[in-house]
Amino acid sequence: MTRAVLVALLAVAAAIALSCAGKAPEPTPYQRHDARKNEISQLWMQIRQWRAEANIPGVEPSYGLIQSVRLTPMSRLRDELAQMCEQPAEPAPECNDTCGLAENICENAERICKIAGELGNDPWANEKCASAKASCKEAKETCCECESKRGDGGSGSDGGDSSTP
Repeated sequence: MTRAVLVALLAVAAAIALSCAGKAPEPTPYQRHDARKNEISQLWMQIRQWRAEANIPGVEPSYGLIQSVRLTPMSRLRDELAQMCEQPAEPAPECNDTCGLAENICENAERICKIAGELGNDPWANEKCASAKASCKEAKETCCECESKRGDGGSGSDGGDSSTP
């Protein structure tokens, strides 16, 4: 009888091990929250890198600029930025990188702010959202400045500009 009990116990242990092996434990609410904050960090670090590539001074926007956009919803900020300067259908070659980086920065800002909204009243996430929005605004201003330096405001260029710096 002891042999039968031992075989039964081994069978139960094997069944338990097999049932547990196929399932990953559900993440806790804290782990899910932490994973979303890690996503914000990655997006925010990309913004810092793109700021440098676009020659935007500093790795962070100024405190005043952050404060000026803090309460502005991202959708409204995007509308305001669209009015800032007229984007030509085809940016000047010297502005392609700057304007492309500006668009990337603004897309990351939207994603950061969306995640921050999902996290609720998380001060760290909300601060990253405000910083990202300010970077978006600065990047868009940099793009507009580049386009305005073309001399024709981005319209009607014949592509023959020989005054490339």
